[in-house]
Amino acid sequence: MGLASEVNNTFGRRSHNADSEDIGTEAIAEPSIPRGKFANSSANTEELKALVLEEAEYLGVLSKRIEELIDSQQKLAKKIELNARTLGVLPSLARGMALGFGIVIGSTVIVGLFVYLLTRAETIPIVGDFVKRIIDYIQLEQLSK
Repeated sequence: MGLASEVNNTFGRRSHNADSEDIGTEAIAEPSIPRGKFANSSANTEELKALVLEEAEYLGVLSKRIEELIDSQQKLAKKIELNARTLGVLPSLARGMALGFGIVIGSTVIVGLFVYLLTRAETIPIVGDFVKRIIDYIQLEQLSK
């Protein structure tokens, strides 16, 4: 199996998606002069020139296909990066909402616990009088409304 046949088998068959671009799947023709003649010392210069020109053309086609594949890969990488950035926002948003909700619930529990402990602190000699005044003030405000 020649180099051109391997390249055709590797790059010639390509699945097509709706978003994929067609970069050409035409077969690349292998040079008609066998490679064995290049090593043969009895080959004339015209055959060698033809072989070199065919090889140069073949390598040019391969180079073009490789450049097309690189461009295709770069476009695909840009699309993937854009999608990754878009999807990266959603978890951050959910994390922020959960954090805010947790802060509100946690603050409510802590303030409730603190108020409960203050109502029980009336019996403490120094703090008790202060807490008693605060509770009386709150109750007066609630009755006046």
